[in-house]
Amino acid sequence: MRGLHLAHETYHSWDNPLLPDQSEFEYDVPQPGMSHAIVFNQQKYVCGQCGKGYKYMVNLQRHQRLECGQKPQYPCTVCSKAFYRKYQLKNHHLKNHPNKT
Repeated sequence: MRGLHLAHETYHSWDNPLLPDQSEFEYDVPQPGMSHAIVFNQQKYVCGQCGKGYKYMVNLQRHQRLECGQKPQYPCTVCSKAFYRKYQLKNHHLKNHPNKT
């Protein structure tokens, strides 16, 4: 158990190279009853169905309307990946399959 706690502390340390530069973020003061994950990630709006969090309510509403519980609508014709938004598929093709149309 100590190893898991140490890993958790390391993840949240300011020296963790996997995290973005913390100087870019303003952290809210934790309020009683707030989840640690919500405070750390500034995810104030969390989907009750899948647990995915968002900073803005409009993004949560879009997620609930278009993504949560839905299958991706835009499959790649070259590989087996599928995407929720058309622009994601377009970016995938440009990055991963530039010579195939």
